[in-house]
Amino acid sequence: MPAILPAGDIQRLAQDIRANDWLDQGGVGVKEAICTLARLPVGRKGTVLDIQTTGNARRRLLDLGLVPGTVVEVVRRSPIGDPTAYKIRGAVIALREEDGDAVRVRPV
Repeated sequence: MPAILPAGDIQRLAQDIRANDWLDQGGVGVKEAICTLARLPVGRKGTVLDIQTTGNARRRLLDLGLVPGTVVEVVRRSPIGDPTAYKIRGAVIALREEDGDAVRVRPV
């Protein structure tokens, strides 16, 4: 028999799904998450989709190589969780969580 979730858990799950922009790919019923760079687990890779910030912060991220189509790997997180080291085009770069939250990626 399937587990029955309390209403609060169902609402949180629905919010998580909306926050992660779940998409139906190609009409085949396969769902793939789009998340931010800061939410990728250590060891995972993601392809940059876009950068959701403006001004100098956007320019800095683009200058670091975070352009659409770039594959980024999460190398290591600080013991306290911030910053996180990412491998971008062969270089290891540390980004704060707020910067990583501005980069949308599709997990590879």
